[in-house]
Amino acid sequence: MRLDILAAAAALLLWIGGGSWYWTCKVKGHCDEISASPVAIPTPEPTSLPSTEPGFFVEAEGEKLFLRMDALYSKIGSSDLEITPSLQEALDSLGAYMTSHEGAFLEITGKYLNGVDGESSQLALNRAKALGMMMIGKGLTDDRLVYSYASSGYAFAADSLLPAASAKILPPREEATEVIAELLEPRNLYFDFGKTDLPIEDSFRTYCGEVIRYLRAHPEAAITVTGHTDNKGNAARNKEIGMGRAETVSAVLASFGVPSSQLKASSEGMARPIADNATEEGRALNRRVEVRLFAGNE
Repeated sequence: MRLDILAAAAALLLWIGGGSWYWTCKVKGHCDEISASPVAIPTPEPTSLPSTEPGFFVEAEGEKLFLRMDALYSKIGSSDLEITPSLQEALDSLGAYMTSHEGAFLEITGKYLNGVDGESSQLALNRAKALGMMMIGKGLTDDRLVYSYASSGYAFAADSLLPAASAKILPPREEATEVIAELLEPRNLYFDFGKTDLPIEDSFRTYCGEVIRYLRAHPEAAITVTGHTDNKGNAARNKEIGMGRAETVSAVLASFGVPSSQLKASSEGMARPIADNATEEGRALNRRVEVRLFAGNE
């Protein structure tokens, strides 16, 4: 009985297979389209460079000046840059472009891997400044370089290379009245209770770049950084916390290239609230650093 069932099942499978072949090959005529010999799939050559990042590129007025080329990489935890011959040629071209456009600035953004041991925003700035030193060697002056940093957003093996930096050409600073008025508006950065450290957002990094270009075009201008607190705790301690917050933000501005001669940090502690300290919402608004640019004629 068991053998009869197996035989019937085998016959059914043969009938289904034969019918499918007849319909596909004889009726539809698709079998001739199938190659008799298998097509070999090429195996990609191994490489030590990750291919998920476009690599080094330069933008000017929204367009890429130098298209994709060998990327600019660093090893994890290192600020040393991996420079290939073709990338060196690209940097030479970039140097020639900047030399012929004297009013332009070069913003260099260092990259780092967030949450990876040995990687940090400071390391990213070091990578950016390493590239800046190369550009100084190609004829640029330090006052035409603006530095920034950003997380690369990619994860790699511990022994691999990662994208180290990118660059963007910034045109001469616009002097339109409305642009300057916006830049002169005070900026507030808010802190958690008792804290002096602060994650820096992209909007503030953009602001730093704008401020640096303005300050370099106007040596008489200056930027002040004033720390504030809520009314919790005693006045002396709050004065210290306010100063710590001001120094945190000042260090960020200085690392981006703001000259120390145009930068002043101070603390008001709990003396100048802008909101009601009787509520948590008000206290959160008072725990701040105010950054203000002075045009020099104020």
